[in-house]
Amino acid sequence: MGSIRVVALPVDFIELLWDRISPHLTVALEHAQGEATLETVKTRALNGDVLILTVNKDKEIVAIITLVTDIFDTGVKVLVIGTVGSASNVPMEEWEAQATRVIGAIAKDLNCTQIRAHAGRKGWARLAVSRGWKEAYVTYIHEVEL
Repeated sequence: MGSIRVVALPVDFIELLWDRISPHLTVALEHAQGEATLETVKTRALNGDVLILTVNKDKEIVAIITLVTDIFDTGVKVLVIGTVGSASNVPMEEWEAQATRVIGAIAKDLNCTQIRAHAGRKGWARLAVSRGWKEAYVTYIHEVEL
């Protein structure tokens, strides 16, 4: 088993690594319910509105995580895990714990009091609960015919 590193990608590296990042984001965006596209994620990341983390095994990017901050009307500041995607065959169990530690450190650095994630698939929800996360709410979608 190789070495796992989770790295916050500097804005200046996004264009340079985009061809290696985008396949992983594509996997995640298949479950995004139309909330984002590759181009919107890239634009927001280049503007500094989205932080992209690369999950690396040895020298290969094996997954991508996007993070944004949100401040509610109450003043509560949270770090939101926007997307998690992997186009590799490296099991998430190999990198999830390290990624969680890095995300926690980023949340502290940004003075966030919570980390939130929207589970696009039931498997993610089961994993989150097994790791001590609590379910806050469930969102349902109903399409409107125009």
